[in-house]
This record gives sequence, structure tokens and C-alpha cells, in this order.
Amino acid sequence: MKKFNYLFLLLHILILAGCASNSSPPKTTLVSKQCPPRPPSNLVLKNPKSISLQANLGSVGKGSINANQTVGYLFQGNRDQKLSLELKPSQTCIWIITPNDDILKEKVLPQSGQYIIQLAASAGEKIDYELSMGLDVRASPTPLPSPTAKPSSEYVFNFPLSTCGDPMPNGVNTWYPVFVENTPENLQKIKSNYCQDAFLKKRKDSGVVWIQVASFLDSDKARYFSKIMQTNVAKSEIGPSTVR
Repeated sequence: MKKFNYLFLLLHILILAGCASNSSPPKTTLVSKQCPPRPPSNLVLKNPKSISLQANLGSVGKGSINANQTVGYLFQGNRDQKLSLELKPSQTCIWIITPNDDILKEKVLPQSGQYIIQLAASAGEKIDYELSMGLDVRASPTPLPSPTAKPSSEYVFNFPLSTCGDPMPNGVNTWYPVFVENTPENLQKIKSNYCQDAFLKKRKDSGVVWIQVASFLDSDKARYFSKIMQTNVAKSEIGPSTVR
């Protein structure tokens, strides 16, 4: 009888210990289990909207999307700033892409720079979403752009385009080429969804064949376009400037 009571007491203690270990709250993340870890390749993000986040949580965007559509937003943040976020309904997938092209999983920004927000529906049906965000402004403020820098909202690309680069002006000019890592899949995707005049070119700086997608007269515009390629296609770089 004593042995039975001892076993019963031991079992009771183990059950309580298991309940206690399961009662701790899960770690808060920005990645939902019902969504893929990164945006699917068929979701092509076009012309993300620039937004400015305030300290208090506020609505930054709303609309209608389904699993085959995506919308995006851009914001500037600094390292260690804390992000607050509310997204409705729960069937909405969100990916926040860092300046290093990683997926943000926590609400504290790991570095300073431009962040990309991409949304899609987790299921096939159409949903009406609303995104509210805020950014802790007590961290170091975002540095003001230089007087010559242009806001990214000035650069609008209505893909697909027959030609993505700047038109050839008169005279001699400095050009900034944009390249994407060369694979048959990347070339097909670029020609179908972005730049129909993309072509293979052996780079003078490395001797390696890349896909040249465009060339621009403005280095800021080239960097912005390279970021679009990096986010939606594959690794992208700006080649050495050329004068012609």
C-alpha cells in the first residue's frame, strides 16, 4: 500500500512539472507557421509604397489580396529600434526583409537601413487586410538623406518593361550597370516579369558572365533597382561605372 501511494505521489509530481513547463508563453516572432519562410517566387513585388512610421501604432496600409497577389511597403529603420505591428486578418502572411535580404523574425531591428514589407494571403480566397505599425523613436534617429539624394518614390517601374534602363542621351555620360546572378531560371524570370531586353554579359571586373538587366545615369537609381532585383529575383550587384 505504501509503495502504491509513493508511485501515485511521484506520478502526480511529474504531471504538475509537465504542466508548468508548458505554461511559459512562446517566443514572439514575426513569422507565422501557416506561411512559407520567404515569399514564394511567383509573388512578384512591384512598386512597394514608401511609408514613414511613428512611435505610436497606426494604420499604414489596407486593401484586398489573395494567395497569388502581393503588396509591399518600404520603411527606414535603425539598429535596435523596436517595431510594433498589428495585421488583420490572421490569414495574412507578412515578410519583413532586412537590408541584408534576411527575413526579420524578431521585433527589434538588427541593423540600420531600408526594410521591405511584403504581404500575401495564406489561402487562396480573397481577403481584406489592414496593416498597422509603429517604430520606437527613442532609438538613434534615422539620418537625413544628403541634399542630392532622391527619395525612392521618384523611381517608378511599371513592370514588365521592354527596356528597364535609362534612354541614351547625347554626348558622353557615366553609366551604372545593374547585374543579376546568371542562371537560366533567373534570365527567364527577368525577361518575363521585369526587363524584356535583359542579356548575358561578361563582366570586365570579374570575367564572370552575369545577366545585365539595366544601366542608369543615376547611381541612386541603380542602387534602388538593384534592390528590387535582389528582393524579387536573385543576388544583384552594381558593376563598375563606365563612361561612354
